[in-house]
Amino acid sequence: MADRTEGSDEATTMVVAVTTKRNCVSLSFLQLFPQPLYPSHITMDDVTRALGILEEVVGRSDCDAASLRAAISEFLNHVKGKTSGSTQVKAVNEATSGSVNIAVHGATGRLGSLILKELKEHSNPAALFSGAIVRDTYVLPTSTNAIIDVTSAAGTKKLLESLITSKASTAVIIGTTGELPMEEINTYAKQAPVAIVPNFSIGIPLVTKLAQSAVKSLPMGWNVEMTETHHTKKLDAPSGTAKKLLNAMEATGASALEGKKIPCHALRLGDVFGEHSIHLAGPGERVEITHRATRREVFAIGAVRSAVWLSRQNPGLYDELNY
Repeated sequence: MADRTEGSDEATTMVVAVTTKRNCVSLSFLQLFPQPLYPSHITMDDVTRALGILEEVVGRSDCDAASLRAAISEFLNHVKGKTSGSTQVKAVNEATSGSVNIAVHGATGRLGSLILKELKEHSNPAALFSGAIVRDTYVLPTSTNAIIDVTSAAGTKKLLESLITSKASTAVIIGTTGELPMEEINTYAKQAPVAIVPNFSIGIPLVTKLAQSAVKSLPMGWNVEMTETHHTKKLDAPSGTAKKLLNAMEATGASALEGKKIPCHALRLGDVFGEHSIHLAGPGERVEITHRATRREVFAIGAVRSAVWLSRQNPGLYDELNY
């Protein structure tokens, strides 16, 4: 609920109160600024600070995100009316209207929590956090344009079943690996854009192209193998990224690979984020192509970037993302 108190010679105050599962959150915009909030004093920094504080509250697990986001919208509309088309407020409204509202399925997990942090910090100006999708209920937060799924194969299946039943058309980025529910994925892709992205980094697509080019250039007599290393808590082996790399190389029809399956060796060591190496060896020499992730955040950044892109595509199953 939002109440406004206005006066010709008084500061404009806007109080936002939202009832959550635990308590009532009440914020007064008047208290956020060092000077009275006269319409003529509203600046881009003022609005950004107000939005930032509200977004921090939105990210709480016990908060009604839809209600708070509605309050933000009402505040922006109010400011716009009081400033008679201020260029500062116009810029804020244009940025907000072009944003993609992203929900996270698996927000409490290792990668999901980093994606949540990335969205709340607004590192990508085109992305906003619409809410977390709770397991077992699968209620889609209001105004969601894209879903990032980083759960398990079983969790992905239940999410897609819910979306199919409700005839949703929200884009879904599947970052989950393992034995994915391809039947549900293909069914939902008929009504919405879907992408399977086992690795959200920029480097892996580059490594894929390098590996494909390399195996096509190999003479007969060379052999190819792959190793992949991840932390001890990763359940699937080989990794989804390794499987995708293997499929990409084998799909080239390279003469050196004819009639062969490329062996893949999976290691689970300590807290390694992710490392994939392709080994090409012949008489007296060896070539290695390696991708090594040094920060887990790179996957969160890529997940948000992927969701923004996919939300603007037509229904279908996307294997390659062209940002």
